[in-house]
Amino acid sequence: MEFNTLITAIRAEDNLIPKRFEIMRLWPNPTNGDFIVRVAMPRTSEINITVYNILGQQVWQKQEMFPPGYHDIHVPASFSSGHYFIRIHSKLGQDVIRGTVVR
Repeated sequence: MEFNTLITAIRAEDNLIPKRFEIMRLWPNPTNGDFIVRVAMPRTSEINITVYNILGQQVWQKQEMFPPGYHDIHVPASFSSGHYFIRIHSKLGQDVIRGTVVR
């Protein structure tokens, strides 16, 4: 079997700079380990990630500076089973996503 394929370009998302701040996805959801939050950053900014339980109590927080590009942020889900709200905030924007921990 012979293939005659000409590759003209490879588009790698990690090499691109996004046009806007965006929380792209949370996975795995539900989880029994860590969450991974995929974030698009158009320019360098500090991100504050805060996790709240269903009662609105803060259970975890992290602050970190990120350069432009796409980033996977690991959020440890070492809490008890339940629903949690993950708030991602920077000068570029903010969003809240819901994650579920199953033990």
